[in-house]
Amino acid sequence: MYGATVGEYAVLSSEATCNQAICAIIPNDNYPYSYILEYVKINKDRIIDQASGSAQQNISQALIQRQKILIPPSEVVGLFHQIVDKLFEKIESNLYSNLKLTQLRDNLLPQLMTGKIEVNA
Repeated sequence: MYGATVGEYAVLSSEATCNQAICAIIPNDNYPYSYILEYVKINKDRIIDQASGSAQQNISQALIQRQKILIPPSEVVGLFHQIVDKLFEKIESNLYSNLKLTQLRDNLLPQLMTGKIEVNA
């Protein structure tokens, strides 16, 4: 909402809490996370341009609540979500795989370098 990370956004895949520096946008049956995420992504610069503050740019919760949002028919939003949700699931799966592979590399590399583990070619 302010400072160096003003306008940054993310989707959470598990429950979390936040403080006053974060504004949570909660999806619902009519507007799933995929639609909200893409809306915010497309309109990020426009929203940041509305930030106020001389010493530190600030996006208030009130500013977020005042945003005018294009509301397509719910059938269109539903079809969009059906398509992109599978892509988001794959992205999440790839992120977790990357994390696990990074941890494995970080654990094995020092052992390989010191000779504790040998690789038979």
